[in-house]
Amino acid sequence: MNALVTQMQNVRSEQFHCANLRLHGGEVGVVCVKSLEQGMAFVDAMMGLKAPMEGRVELLGTLLYELPESARLSLLARTCHVGGGLVSNLKVWENLALPALFHHLISAEEVERRLVAAMEQIQNKDDWLQNRLKALPDTLSTYSRRMVGLLRCAIQRPQLIVAEFLLDDLEEGPVDKLVKMLVWLKSQAPDMAVLLVNLGPIDAGHLALQNLKAAWIVELEEPHHAVSEKH
Repeated sequence: MNALVTQMQNVRSEQFHCANLRLHGGEVGVVCVKSLEQGMAFVDAMMGLKAPMEGRVELLGTLLYELPESARLSLLARTCHVGGGLVSNLKVWENLALPALFHHLISAEEVERRLVAAMEQIQNKDDWLQNRLKALPDTLSTYSRRMVGLLRCAIQRPQLIVAEFLLDDLEEGPVDKLVKMLVWLKSQAPDMAVLLVNLGPIDAGHLALQNLKAAWIVELEEPHHAVSEKH
């Protein structure tokens, strides 16, 4: 089994309780939440942005809340958050390239090579190359902004992708395209882990998720309840 990428043990915040969650390299895990607020609180705790009231949170072999804030933020350079984080006054291509260049992850030439390879997976790549990469994020559709998040992952090749509400409130076509990109990303980096945060239970409307072959699905509970896990 690959190395443990992230885990929670008996974590409780004002929004959720998680008794046990473990995600290893190469795995896909799905966390179902009851509200936007619960999902955002979970992501904040998982990524070291806000300490829970109690419990143990580990990311990439490190107990997050034993680190100072600067060290926690540095650790996040090895993860990629899809669902936010785009800078509104930077063009899409700048949002894609600058994080990898700022953290000295790869060269500018490698950024371009990885982006070109990822663009080959998009059906309307010419429109992206001619228009969307030059646009500001706020001018894009919800689907396109989420695809930008996945393109950023394609460049960074993180150890962990945290995809927050990636498939929610979208029609079947856009969902299929996003899942296809995620499947391709995993083929490029087989040891990469994916944590998908979904609003509500997984249902027939998410048949595309079968292609991700999730190792487990966890339903978060309110702070006074336990977590139920489905395999």
